[in-house]
Amino acid sequence: MNKEKNIVPELRFSEFNSEYKNVGFSELGQIKIGLTHKPDYIESGIPFLSSKNISDGYIDFEDIKYISEEKFLGMPDSTKPKVGDILFTRVGSNLGNPIIVEEDIEFGIFVSLGIFRVNNNANNKYIRYWMDSEYFWKQVEQKVAGGAKMNLNTTWLKEFRLSIPTKKEEQKK
Repeated sequence: MNKEKNIVPELRFSEFNSEYKNVGFSELGQIKIGLTHKPDYIESGIPFLSSKNISDGYIDFEDIKYISEEKFLGMPDSTKPKVGDILFTRVGSNLGNPIIVEEDIEFGIFVSLGIFRVNNNANNKYIRYWMDSEYFWKQVEQKVAGGAKMNLNTTWLKEFRLSIPTKKEEQKK
């Protein structure tokens, strides 16, 4: 990035020349968290995932819990990821680990997971890669400096800043 203006990257795709804008993370979508109380689990039903089910860029459906369809239907929409959402771990040893939900599968999430639902101002893949970048993690480290427990607090996330191309075509590329 150009260190003075912080709006034009040093390396660019040759076909793009628009400025980048510095925005707050919350301007690019909605941050949601999973269900805050432990539901009653059953032998089979609707998958209910926690942070242990997200690793190495994918959802692990091997060792999961299940909830009833009735419980699932009664859960807030904010706890039900949709295709295109970015799912990320908020706590635990695999903190962060953003993935994009690519399959249309019904499942609910526990509070150890968060969802970022990208709006029309951003490309979900661009945001997913930013959430894996050193720029993102520097902001996390600044928030937990001084002994706070390492987690992805949604209030903090709303305050995070990032530089983003103004053209979605460039974000996509």
